[in-house]
Amino acid sequence: MLYGYKFVANVLQPLQVVVWGELALGYLGVPTVLNDYMFGVSDEELDMAEHKLISAGFVRQTWSFCSTRDPENMKNHPRWQQWYANKRTAYQNFDSVTRRFDYPDESRHVTRTILLPTSYLRLSISDPGQAGYADPTPSLSQPAFYIDANLHWPNVVMLLQSILMVIEEESYAPRLDFVGLLKAWAFTYLVNDLSLRHDVLDSCRDATLKEYFDKKTNRGQPQPIREKWNKPRPLITNERIREFQVVQS
Repeated sequence: MLYGYKFVANVLQPLQVVVWGELALGYLGVPTVLNDYMFGVSDEELDMAEHKLISAGFVRQTWSFCSTRDPENMKNHPRWQQWYANKRTAYQNFDSVTRRFDYPDESRHVTRTILLPTSYLRLSISDPGQAGYADPTPSLSQPAFYIDANLHWPNVVMLLQSILMVIEEESYAPRLDFVGLLKAWAFTYLVNDLSLRHDVLDSCRDATLKEYFDKKTNRGQPQPIREKWNKPRPLITNERIREFQVVQS
């Protein structure tokens, strides 16, 4: 019996999907808490993907991504309702382009599942190098995606570019709570926790993206040593990210 994200991926067969968010970060070695399964689906196949999930017993969530609770069940909690009304403004765009699902059978260990159009993620399985999307050029030594059945896991440079592009799109939201989460994924988790070099995007064709990355990473300054309790933390490394990491002295 399949469980967790593998169960969801099997339900979506034969659709080819991009793994994104915390699940993709964890695949690269980031020690993060898994709150959601995020899968990128080609825009043309979103309706089919939704139909597959609903046919398998998934329930569509119609409320904002900012809450795992259904607002209908919180009508008698005015303070919560006020919090929700304010918080959801940070996710207006994300809510409009994504489709969110719950799975009622806890024995499958399925957390909230999010379908995202690949045009929003700027990641293409069929044509990874198309204009306006994440550029595979900076990571030619690695495949653009690591493929396992119908799951396509972006390499670390592709995932970083994708997150930065989504940050750019979401930066116009009335509140920036979601942007803050995305920045944590890009800079706290990928750059800092995985000790990525600050030049990993140098050959990327998107000049604006490179400029933003250089500014946020304080390009030109010595990269800080990862510490815990004033002692260097062990380097997180594996064959997927080693060549993009700071050389440890």
